[in-house]
Amino acid sequence: MSTSDDEQRSLGPAQSVSNEFAFITFTRVLTGNGERLLLESPKRRRRVLLDPVVLDALTCFTPEELSRLVASLDEERSGDDQPISTERER
Repeated sequence: MSTSDDEQRSLGPAQSVSNEFAFITFTRVLTGNGERLLLESPKRRRRVLLDPVVLDALTCFTPEELSRLVASLDEERSGDDQPISTERER
């Protein structure tokens, strides 16, 4: 059975991580381009598929660098009342 780029087949149950600031679900999925990690943020109504190369690249950042990235995104998007529902594959 082949899976097209637009189709996704779950490779297991969705799991979640959360704290007082965020709630994220993640699921391993199979796409036409191989395995991806599907991250979904119900609060922001956004989702993204991350491939192993992007996930590996994340390990190059320190926690401080990632915190600065998140802070800059929050500042950039503050005041934007319109939630965006998009799917991006990296």
